[in-house]
Amino acid sequence: MKPVKSSADKPREIAKDKNLEFMQDAVKSIDSVFGEGFAKANPELVGAFLLSCTLNSQLDKIEDKLGDIISELSSLGDISSELSSIESSIENLSPEEA
Repeated sequence: MKPVKSSADKPREIAKDKNLEFMQDAVKSIDSVFGEGFAKANPELVGAFLLSCTLNSQLDKIEDKLGDIISELSSLGDISSELSSIESSIENLSPEEA
């Protein structure tokens, strides 16, 4: 009988496949710069390359999220200006209008 895979196994399988793809891409990139077989002869370089790529990817995600936060904060500034304008209008009402 074949073991049943849980839904929790699927993300692990996807991550494993992606990691293999990343490593193969790293080897191709390194070999394209330094020559065929260089990556195989220098596994530390492959590891450092993968780490660098991961860090760059995370930095890109952080920059995207910071952009979203800045945009939201800008919207809050617009709302604050509108509320100040409403407050000024209310303050300028005569007692009969209030």
